[in-house]
Amino acid sequence: MYDFITTALIVVGEVLFNTLYAGYSSSVPIWYLRLVPAVSGSLLPIAVYYLVMEFKFSRWTAAFAAAVIIMGMISMNFVTLCVCL
Repeated sequence: MYDFITTALIVVGEVLFNTLYAGYSSSVPIWYLRLVPAVSGSLLPIAVYYLVMEFKFSRWTAAFAAAVIIMGMISMNFVTLCVCL
């Protein structure tokens, strides 16, 4: 099982991530292209929490809504990993 996971991660790393930005020239700052989605995705659960609190729900409901967003992000990462194999 461990060998399969290691092989899957190596395959995904070589196939997807090495060719992800291959169409851009070396003068394009790839780091900046990834910064905006990373920051937006990091702030999304916090924004959902405060949005649910604005609707006058309890803290537990707001925390549950933020947790659902986090679990959705995690599940999308696993789906992406499985599709690439």
